[in-house]
This record gives sequence, C-alpha cells and structure tokens, in this order.
Amino acid sequence: MIMNKELGYVIEKALKQVPLDYRMVFSLREINGLNVIETAEALNISEANVRVRLNRAKTMLKKEIEKSYKPEEIFEFNLTWCDRMVERVMEKIYTMEDFLIRTP
Repeated sequence: MIMNKELGYVIEKALKQVPLDYRMVFSLREINGLNVIETAEALNISEANVRVRLNRAKTMLKKEIEKSYKPEEIFEFNLTWCDRMVERVMEKIYTMEDFLIRTP
C-alpha cells in the first residue's frame, strides 16, 4: 500500500513535468478513457496528432519516473497477461461456486 501511494505520488509529480499539450492528450486518453476521435475533437487537433502526442507523453513520463527509480526497479505491468490471469482466476471461482451449489 505504501509503495502504491509512493508510486502514485511519483507519477503525479512526473506528469506535472510533461508539457501541457502532451499532458492533456495523456489525461484524456489514459485517465479519462476517451478514444482517439473524441480526444482529437476535444482538443481540436488531428487524430494523428493525438497518437503522436500520446506516445511522446508516455516517453516523457517514463523518463521523469526513471529519475526517481532505476529502470530495473520499475515493474512493467503487462495488461494482456493480467487479463488472462484474471480470466483463469474467475473461471476457478465460478467452478468452485458451481461445485458448492450442487454439493448437498
């Protein structure tokens, strides 16, 4: 919990160092969940520009975070792997629930 709080602080601090144009795209896409078209319309920029700014914002954010952590200390969170793991765990839970319901 303490590490998550510290990491949250580091990310927030790092994000403040990213120039506003890039930070806005990052916030709309990654934090607020807007898609590329919605972000482009909200900022009155092209879809290509949204993609470029998002990639650059992520690169800048990574560099800022690496000022606080060594690259080998940063845990790369792979969402594809996570989704598969969650699916397997949920399958086990549902299987166990079915078993418990049918067991007298």
